[in-house]
Amino acid sequence: MAVFCARSGRPVGPVGRRRAAEQIVAGRRQRGVHAALSRYKGQVLSQGPIPRFVHGLIEYAAAVLFIAAPIVLTFDSGAATAISIVIGVVILVIAATTDGPTSLVNSLPLTAHVALDYVLAVLLVAMPFVAGFSDETDPTVFFIALGVAHMLITIGTRFRREETQRTAPSP
Repeated sequence: MAVFCARSGRPVGPVGRRRAAEQIVAGRRQRGVHAALSRYKGQVLSQGPIPRFVHGLIEYAAAVLFIAAPIVLTFDSGAATAISIVIGVVILVIAATTDGPTSLVNSLPLTAHVALDYVLAVLLVAMPFVAGFSDETDPTVFFIALGVAHMLITIGTRFRREETQRTAPSP
């Protein structure tokens, strides 16, 4: 099959064909965050031992824990209290809107959820030092411990869907 230059109409060689194919593929790509994240599915999504369903349940429990922690652990810092409640609500919204078995509304792509999990884990560990409540022991230990736990749970979650391969029976 001959490939022709769009401008001149002349036939193009193998290098020109490769460029033409790359331009066609580039023209078909979607724009936006969803498209950018979907290209990295193989690198972002892991195959750990924790099922997605359990990951979702853990996130709902973590959201409740973050919202209740300032009351239960009596955080003295107003910043620690506010940040804990905000993070609890954010985790609740992310868990409820991610495309998955425990979501209420399937609107957030799974790759975006995984990226947000990693960002949130790093922020949780850094938050006591960034927000200035690292001198208070209870919230500092709480944020760092849950940040590390969140990172380990995210790394250990089996995000990819189970793909069953059907083979035709041999005659």
